[in-house]
Amino acid sequence: MNFLTRSCHLAASVGLCCLLSGPLGATVPSRFHQFAQVGDGGGLRSVFLVANKNAEAVTIVLELFASDGAAFPLAIGGEEGSRFERVVPAAGMIRLQTAGVGAIPRAGWARLTADGDVGVQLLFEIRNNASLITQAAVDSSPPLKLFDAFVETAPGTDSGLALANLSSVGSIRVRITLFTEAGGQAFQEEITLGIRQQIARFVSQIFAGLGNFRGTMRVESSGPLAAVVLQQTGLVLGTLPVLETL
Repeated sequence: MNFLTRSCHLAASVGLCCLLSGPLGATVPSRFHQFAQVGDGGGLRSVFLVANKNAEAVTIVLELFASDGAAFPLAIGGEEGSRFERVVPAAGMIRLQTAGVGAIPRAGWARLTADGDVGVQLLFEIRNNASLITQAAVDSSPPLKLFDAFVETAPGTDSGLALANLSSVGSIRVRITLFTEAGGQAFQEEITLGIRQQIARFVSQIFAGLGNFRGTMRVESSGPLAAVVLQQTGLVLGTLPVLETL
C-alpha cells in the first residue's frame, strides 16, 4: 500500500484527514516537469496547475504512467486517456483535474512537457463526496541521480518515498541507504526500476522490521529519477524537501 492509498483509507475510516504541504521552493519555469506520484479514486484526485508567464501561448502535453511503466488512463475534463494536450494562454494558466472516479485509489506518475517554459504544481486532494477534506501541494521533481532526505519511523509515524524511472531506454539500479542521527550506516536495500516504472512505499515497507528510526536516507541511482518524499504522523501527511547532493 503506497502512502496516498493509506491516507485515503485513513480519511475514509475516521472521516477526517489532514495533509499539510511541507516547505515548497519557488516553482522554476521549465519545459520539462516530472511528478513521481499521482493518484485518483477512493476520494483522491490529482490537480495539475500550469502557469504560463510568456507573451505567447504555450502548448503542453501531460503523460500519465502506471507503476509498471504502462499507460495510466484517467479521466480529465471529460476526456479519458493517458496523454492530454492543451494550450495555455499567454500570461494565463490552466487546471487539469482528474475525475476522482472509482472506489479504490490508483496511483502512478506523470510527465509534463511544453514548447515554452511553464510553472507547474500538483495538488493532491482528498474528498468525501463533494466536500474537500484536505489537500497537499507538490513541486515538480528535477531529474535526480543522488539525493538525501530526512526520515523517521515510530508508532503512528512513517516516511514515504516515491521514485519514477525517467529513462525511456533501459532499467536503472537504485540503492537506498539509511543513516542514523550519528551518521552511521544502518540499513541498505537495492531495487531495479524498468523503463518508466515507479515505486511508492513507506520506509517501513522498504526495510522490513525497521522499527523506530530517525536519521537520513540517501538514494543513489544509475539513471535519472523523479522523486517525492513525504512524512506521515498520525493523520497528518506532509511533503519533505529533497536534499540534492553534489
